[in-house]
Amino acid sequence: MILNKLHSGRRAAIWPLLVAILACMLAGLALAVDSALLWQARQELQIVADASALGATLELANDQLLLPSQQAWEEVVQRALQNAQMLAHQHTVLGTPQKLVVESAEENDVLPGYFTPSGFQPDAGPYLNAFAVTARRTRERGNPV
Repeated sequence: MILNKLHSGRRAAIWPLLVAILACMLAGLALAVDSALLWQARQELQIVADASALGATLELANDQLLLPSQQAWEEVVQRALQNAQMLAHQHTVLGTPQKLVVESAEENDVLPGYFTPSGFQPDAGPYLNAFAVTARRTRERGNPV
């Protein structure tokens, strides 16, 4: 009888510990799944940005840039920006097509410029040879990850 009284108070002591351990394991699993999802989205955004930049830059290989006309130059740049948007829309990030903003005055996703040994210079001058593409998925744009 005395032996039963000593063990009876300790019988359920393991259940709160087990529940706490299971909660920690589930939280760790959720964190691992979320970080894998974010890593995948980051990789897919990098692919979208690279493909769009390459597509826009390939549009610059055009004989119209040899003409001294400013209008011809602007048409080539507009076609390059449209090509970047089209390529971004063809790629998906976590199953959703990516959209690039090119007409906004505040935050353009595609910037024309030129690449020098010191880095990228965002400018639409006569030495245009590259595009910088930033693919974004934000809540403000309505396409969060």
